[in-house]
Amino acid sequence: MNKTLEIINRRRSVRKFDKNVLSKADLQAILEAGRRAPCARNSQKRQFTVVQNKDILRTLCQEAKAVARTFEDEYLRNLANSDQDLLYGASTLIIVSGDNSYGMSESDCAAANQNMLIAAESLGISSSWNNYITFLFQGENANKIKETLGIPTEFKPYCSAIFGYTTVKPEARATITGNIVNYIH
Repeated sequence: MNKTLEIINRRRSVRKFDKNVLSKADLQAILEAGRRAPCARNSQKRQFTVVQNKDILRTLCQEAKAVARTFEDEYLRNLANSDQDLLYGASTLIIVSGDNSYGMSESDCAAANQNMLIAAESLGISSSWNNYITFLFQGENANKIKETLGIPTEFKPYCSAIFGYTTVKPEARATITGNIVNYIH
């Protein structure tokens, strides 16, 4: 198996991080992988918001929980009412936003998020796709939070991921059975 496929097959979501902050070189490599993700018409209308301030991370998590408490989904409400840190102690959160007036922004941002997760794995950095934090952009404080984070008003935060170092070694993935592949010949 080639190295890229090996990294993709090895990558797992980690939800337990140590206190160490990503090195500048590692963070830049992860961001560059996100920036190089494909985007429709080569629009490159994405913004990457990096948050490493622990107080801001805590506030964002609390704001996301406040919004999720209003959801109909019982699982999400239960998480919102728990004491659990929904960023799992990660030192870095990256929010990927796209131009809301552009019809392919959500796909473009998702491709960037996935590239960053694979890049992190290749560097020995743990990560997890974490869209829970994007709930805060559905609440009444959404515009204020976007302004605080420097996200342009015409941009929408579509996805996010957490990154950090850990000593946790996720188990190998069992056989994948939940996806459907349908061949038309």
